[in-house]
Amino acid sequence: MRLEQLTYVVTIADCHSISKAAKKLYVTQPALSNALRDLEKELNFPIFYRNAQGVSLTEKGEELYRIVKSIQGDLDQIYRLAAKGYHAQQITIAAAPLVCCYAFSEAIGSIRIAFPSLDLTVRELRPKQIQDALSSGTVDIALCGYPASRRKEFSEIIVQMGLDRESLVRWPFAVFLPPQHPLAGESVVSLEQLRDVPIICFEDYETSEAQAYDIRASYTFSNRVSIKDAVSHGKGCALLPLSMTLDDVYFECDKLKVVPLKETSLIYVDLVYRRSRTMTEEETATLEIIRSYIRKADARLDRQFFQGSRRNSGSNIWLPY
Repeated sequence: MRLEQLTYVVTIADCHSISKAAKKLYVTQPALSNALRDLEKELNFPIFYRNAQGVSLTEKGEELYRIVKSIQGDLDQIYRLAAKGYHAQQITIAAAPLVCCYAFSEAIGSIRIAFPSLDLTVRELRPKQIQDALSSGTVDIALCGYPASRRKEFSEIIVQMGLDRESLVRWPFAVFLPPQHPLAGESVVSLEQLRDVPIICFEDYETSEAQAYDIRASYTFSNRVSIKDAVSHGKGCALLPLSMTLDDVYFECDKLKVVPLKETSLIYVDLVYRRSRTMTEEETATLEIIRSYIRKADARLDRQFFQGSRRNSGSNIWLPY
């Protein structure tokens, strides 16, 4: 019997459905059904009645549910006891390139002011590198950026690692153009207009919309500086998250122009960390500072490109048209 199996029982009972519970737990339905069947075989009694409307607890299942809820409460107390009075001596943060700008450095500065003796390390990593670092346990907190096509896969991996994930914002791709490019003066650019334009992007770039328009990268680089330098020298256009304009010397010195992309291809910015019940004081404060930074960065982009139109619409998706 594993604690994971008992947690499954509670989730299935709360959802009244194995399929709904599987989605909530980020596991496949067959895997969840097999885990439940193995537990019922070990306990030698059925936990749920199955019917066309879903599942419901048997008499013994209800008693098991109450026992497991009590166990979960006791575990929470143990975790709180373990974290009480415990302070982190070091914290390592991994951040995707789309959030690593001057404003992020200010956030790191706030953390250092709050905890001057804390050994703080920040690593700028690409999505796959962040995933590997989380898996190996070499980072404590990660600020990730993933396209919609990879969110489900990423969420499943995070659950398997026993980590918490919270979605902060969704930022769109934009077109980064040389100042002299014919499209640089447009208020919005469509992927159709970029069909015959050389595209420069990251090595692991992907958006389903670009693939649908048969847009392929002409040049790929492993870092944003090389991409922006190539764009500023007229080698092509880049498809990058709009957030990469924040405190960017290329953008501020008019070495490149940035135009919102008509197709709403989004990058999801997620914050990943250990289970909150084991958070130290320093880690909890660090998370809140990062959340505050992302909110401020989001508001700056809104004012800079859309004069608050997104806020007025009540949507948290960028609407460039």
